[in-house]
Amino acid sequence: MARQIYKSLKPGEVVLADALYGNKVDLALVQSQGADGVFRKNHHRKTDFRRGQKLGIGDRIVTWTKPKKAPNHISAQEWASLLDTLQVREVHLAILKPGFRPKQIILFTTLLDPKRYRKARLAELYQRRWETEVDIKHIFHNFGYGDAAGQNSSNGA
Repeated sequence: MARQIYKSLKPGEVVLADALYGNKVDLALVQSQGADGVFRKNHHRKTDFRRGQKLGIGDRIVTWTKPKKAPNHISAQEWASLLDTLQVREVHLAILKPGFRPKQIILFTTLLDPKRYRKARLAELYQRRWETEVDIKHIFHNFGYGDAAGQNSSNGA
């Protein structure tokens, strides 16, 4: 369901997503609308910070190539419209929050300029995504809608 918003994106907008969407196709679909994406790395994806254009420690630009086979969630027309390669910035971050253990994550983004989009700002942006998700879950729970996906409730949402 979340992927349906890609078609309504406008240039200059930024999609923040968790690791469920941290793949080549989702990032390419977002970029095809002129928007940008900041996605957490999916645990299935391998990263090697020795490759690509190094921007700094734990920060590089790599070229992703389009997979040979389209995933089930994309039409043949959408698949054909995607570029064969995509420039992606891979950023290793340590999320530090007082009272919590440091969390190591890797973000994939189409925000390529390291001066305009510094690592610390990307970490802050991703942290806001998490806080927003928690807030939405609290709202759904407090108003009796079950979970944020509308499950466990006859009301749905």
